[in-house]
Amino acid sequence: MRTLVFDGRTGAAGDMICAALIAAGADPAVLEPVSERLPVRYEVSETTRNGIRATAVDVLLDREGDG
Repeated sequence: MRTLVFDGRTGAAGDMICAALIAAGADPAVLEPVSERLPVRYEVSETTRNGIRATAVDVLLDREGDG
């Protein structure tokens, strides 16, 4: 069994937490139940910023008719 210690006292955005967990080996499919209940979808991708490779999770709102 592996243990992950997460200290969130300084704050972190939900997309950043999801991306870090996926990069550490979590299955992105665990986000599917959320997409089934809310009008959102997720895009998981690899990105490079300032020469550092990272996992990114974009949360996209699927909403029709709002102008």
